[in-house]
Amino acid sequence: MAYYSRNLFSTIIRCKIHFICCRRRFFIIFELVLIAFLLKRLPLVIDTFKSEKERIPFFKDRLENSFLTHFKPSKFLFILISEISVFYYSLFAWKKRPSHIHFKAFSYHKKTSTIALNIMIIHALIIESIGFHFLLHQWSPIITIIALVINIYGLFMLLAEIQAVRLCPYLLSDQNLILQTGIMKKIDIPLKLILSVNEYTRSSPLSKQELASIFDAAPSDFIKEKPQIEIILKDPIQASYLYGMTKKVNTIHLRVDDPLLFLNTLKNKIES
Repeated sequence: MAYYSRNLFSTIIRCKIHFICCRRRFFIIFELVLIAFLLKRLPLVIDTFKSEKERIPFFKDRLENSFLTHFKPSKFLFILISEISVFYYSLFAWKKRPSHIHFKAFSYHKKTSTIALNIMIIHALIIESIGFHFLLHQWSPIITIIALVINIYGLFMLLAEIQAVRLCPYLLSDQNLILQTGIMKKIDIPLKLILSVNEYTRSSPLSKQELASIFDAAPSDFIKEKPQIEIILKDPIQASYLYGMTKKVNTIHLRVDDPLLFLNTLKNKIES
């Protein structure tokens, strides 16, 4: 009886090992096929990306448009676009200047502390990483490495946010208002869908239900300031966030460095 039990146990173990090996082989094959598929269409993506430079001035938007022209939308694709954008802005955008030939641009960060806030967080992250590295290393080297990788990625994210805030002002054309705040959030508003645009005068706090349908375009700051301008839409539209997350909104709140100029220019565009 004991002999048969040992044989049965051994058979079960072998089956599990075989299943794990087969599953690993499947994922490796799947990843190789996916990489081959991406590499095959990559030249087409690059050509589309280069040809849309004037029409789509922001790197992340142009990259997303180029991929979606040649690939079906998927969660993986939006994550890939977000990751490429993070590393582009954090590593390769330091000498870039804002480029928006066919748009009227409005800066939104010069009268805020958003860049100073991100720099302060970067300093704190570096100090924390050094301190926790030695503390965690004595307990678990593996967890130390994981924490270090997470902190380094957070550093890239903060650097990308600083550069994206600088390079991505709010843009106004004859048809659209594009509000991209750093690398984290963006909304493209057709002017024909704007019902009203006014100075923000409300003093009472917003309810959770109201907040759920509002796109807050203001960048992060030490102290959360009241919006300067409120845009109300005729119909809800989709706002996009990092990693392909979306939200339906019918109201936009924002702050700009020159609110009066922005307000007057936008009203004139809507009326013309």
